[in-house]
Amino acid sequence: MDGKDAVQIMRDIDADVMIPMHFESWAHFKEGKEDLAKVFMDEGFADKVCWTTRGDPKVVY
Repeated sequence: MDGKDAVQIMRDIDADVMIPMHFESWAHFKEGKEDLAKVFMDEGFADKVCWTTRGDPKVVY
């Protein structure tokens, strides 16, 4: 799955929020945070993305 696939799935299920995971810790992923952020921006989806930082709690509504 790449960033475009993730956006399509989120659109298909009409999700309100996307929380990207594992993109920094799995070596086989080809898109890092900057690449994903660009895809999400290009797809008009950036406002639905909630980025997290490992070890920092985050509340999502």
